[in-house]
Amino acid sequence: MNWIMVGIGDFTNVLTIGVGVMVWKSSPRPVRILTVFLILNFLIDMSAIIMGRLIGYNLILLNLYHFISYPLIAVIFAHWLDGKARTLTLLSAPIYIGLCLYMHFSGMDDLLGPGKYFHTIKGLMVGLIVLGTLFVLMVRPADGPISSKAPFWITIGTFFLCTCGVAVYAAIPEQITHELWYIHTICIIIAYLIYIRGFWCLRKEGYRATQMI
Repeated sequence: MNWIMVGIGDFTNVLTIGVGVMVWKSSPRPVRILTVFLILNFLIDMSAIIMGRLIGYNLILLNLYHFISYPLIAVIFAHWLDGKARTLTLLSAPIYIGLCLYMHFSGMDDLLGPGKYFHTIKGLMVGLIVLGTLFVLMVRPADGPISSKAPFWITIGTFFLCTCGVAVYAAIPEQITHELWYIHTICIIIAYLIYIRGFWCLRKEGYRATQMI
């Protein structure tokens, strides 16, 4: 069952990347960064599977992934924020990395271990960014309903990708985390499907622009 869920997740990831590439030319910079981020997700997943098969160990790769993925998420969402909110979002990237390094060297967590606190803190910090961005998008004047805009769906998708699964690995026994990991995988699959919805908004915008020429 676990491998079936992983396979579905990776297939959905590839499908989302394909849609992202389709709308690349009409995508603004943050959406292009998101597509690169999704490619990184897929490469990390494949590398983790290979490492697990060959040497039976891949936790350090998964933990180092957080050091790359969180800054990318911060950069993506900073594009949709202004003023102090934008600055704080960008500053949160080095703060997160510094906090993780402190936890590693202080013995609170371990880059060679499950990295539960690395994962948990990332999920909570992304949750704050998502809530702030969603508020900004809702109050900012727009030329159409918010549900027709790619940033809205990307924001919701990122919440499912990084924050919804926090309860699976946050300060609970490792055995329980393994038993409930399928919940995290389901959240990731939902996130990818929501990203596809966001990409599709860009495709429709590009089609409307072509019709007006």
